[in-house]
Amino acid sequence: MNARLSTLLPASSVPEAILQNGCVKGPPVHVQQTFPLERLILGLPKNSLRASVNFSYLADNCNRDFDALLFNMVGRLTACLDGGLDLEIQEAFRRVSECLEIKRATLWGRPGEADNFFTLTYRFAARKPRSGESRIELFSANQKALVVRLSQRSSMRLGSKSTTCFPWMSAQVEAGKAVLFSNQSQLPPEATRDKEALALLGIRSCAVIPFRAEGKVLGAASFVLNPADATRPHDLLERLIRATEVLGIGILRAKQNSELQAAVRELGEIKESLSKSYAEIKQLKERSESEGAYLESEPKVNHAHGHIIGVSAGIKRVLHQVEQVAPVECAVLVSGETGTGKELIAQEIHRLSQRRGRPMVLVNCAALPVALVESELFGRERGAYTGALTAQVGRFQIADGSTIFLDEVGELSMEVQAKLLRVLQQGEFQRLGSPKTHKVNVRVVAATNRDLAEEVNKGRFREDLYYRLKVFPIELPPLRKRVEDIPGLVFSFMEEFSTRMGKKITKVPRNAMARLERHSWPGNIRELRNVIEHSVILTSGDVLKLSMLNNQPLVRAVEPETLAAIEREHILKTLEVTGWRIKGEHGAAHRLGLEPSTLYSRMQKLEIPNRRQKDELSNGAISAPAAG
Repeated sequence: MNARLSTLLPASSVPEAILQNGCVKGPPVHVQQTFPLERLILGLPKNSLRASVNFSYLADNCNRDFDALLFNMVGRLTACLDGGLDLEIQEAFRRVSECLEIKRATLWGRPGEADNFFTLTYRFAARKPRSGESRIELFSANQKALVVRLSQRSSMRLGSKSTTCFPWMSAQVEAGKAVLFSNQSQLPPEATRDKEALALLGIRSCAVIPFRAEGKVLGAASFVLNPADATRPHDLLERLIRATEVLGIGILRAKQNSELQAAVRELGEIKESLSKSYAEIKQLKERSESEGAYLESEPKVNHAHGHIIGVSAGIKRVLHQVEQVAPVECAVLVSGETGTGKELIAQEIHRLSQRRGRPMVLVNCAALPVALVESELFGRERGAYTGALTAQVGRFQIADGSTIFLDEVGELSMEVQAKLLRVLQQGEFQRLGSPKTHKVNVRVVAATNRDLAEEVNKGRFREDLYYRLKVFPIELPPLRKRVEDIPGLVFSFMEEFSTRMGKKITKVPRNAMARLERHSWPGNIRELRNVIEHSVILTSGDVLKLSMLNNQPLVRAVEPETLAAIEREHILKTLEVTGWRIKGEHGAAHRLGLEPSTLYSRMQKLEIPNRRQKDELSNGAISAPAAG
């Protein structure tokens, strides 16, 4: 064995077939590589891909062209940028094969660290297969598999895994051994599958050299040899091993680059996922905060208010205020238009207060004669004025320990307002015609349909009394601003009057309900109650017959807020006048100065039904909701 091969491989590891014969004539040669491959056979320092390579130890008779090629390959593979590394490995593989006059060669790599097989990664062929030539090795770039072309029309796919094509040689490579044979007959009996694949590929002589990195076999290089080359294995095997070691530099770098790129992609995906998660969390947090703010601002009703019907935000806000102020001993001022239910609110405040054990005293200040208001509120002594034949206890004294409701408090005279202020401030008063002071513990709930602030400005209401009453103000919305509460009120009143009159009315026509919802209701709930009572009287079946609204305007008194609402109301008025007729000289389109098609389009956009849809609504009916 020459000096160069001895330098590369320890004598103890060189197979006996090489030491004794000098060429392969018996069993195939297995070269056990005991040196660390990542250091290379050229003395490259461990774990350093950019270290210089010293070829000074080579003998003078070495092929200096081959050494220069290896040196150039090391420099190019270590200095190559990541993007061109695959092309550089393929080019280095080609140059080595051409330098050693090898016609065909392949590089096999391990797909993953956990895989126990190798797959094709690079291929070199000195010439293209001739037309019609059989048993030619082809490399499928898409499938990365060995394919044997049997004829122009037929082929055989050996597979993409080394364990499938060459199981015995794959096991040798896995063990870190090199395989060199000049004839297939030199392979052992257990290499039957390998022989079949080699025969199909037309390979008689071959060398398979593994390469390592970091203590693991990363892959192997297989070189198809000429039989003449295989008979002189010492020099050839040495060069193949050295060339494979240099190619391993590129394979290792490619593996590290692939792992690095995979890690970068994974980090990018993690970053993107975290960004999306952060955005979702931020969006959910903002939504939760906005929903929480909305829920906090939305009035919460914790008690049942059986006599007060409504689901609108306005009535919920009022009931929430009632629940807040009821347990507190302070004056309450309830304001709102006539018929909005101020007395019901006062009764609810009393029912939820600590004074509910005694009845609430009701006083309608507007219904009392001016001369008798003081005596009614504070009482009188016998003979206090002409006609006062007996003493009288006032309403405040009756309400001692309870609640007094002063409806239409804005109607009180300035003199009575002064006495009322004293009761609110000091809890005492004097009867008419008596100097004696009476102490009372009364809670005052006042109500008015006037603007008391305006009354104060005009000098008709005491400013100090106004602020005494307005400790906790509650403003009731008018019915026209509680449209969603109208159906519930209608069915409640209808059930009340039907029961009282011995009738069973359970349905309301849809067009009737729509008219009720469009009405302006200047009299608010009181007016609605009267309309339903009158309608129940006239109804003989189970469907309510609406009355009293025929000669009244169906359009709300309030002005619409948007241009579309104004247009809708104007079109509705015109349709009512024309009897929902659209075409013709007396139709709505002519009155509005529009083409009928234009009016139809506007009606559809503003959700205004035509005559047929209106008739269908009129024929339908809304049933009363089920109890409970």
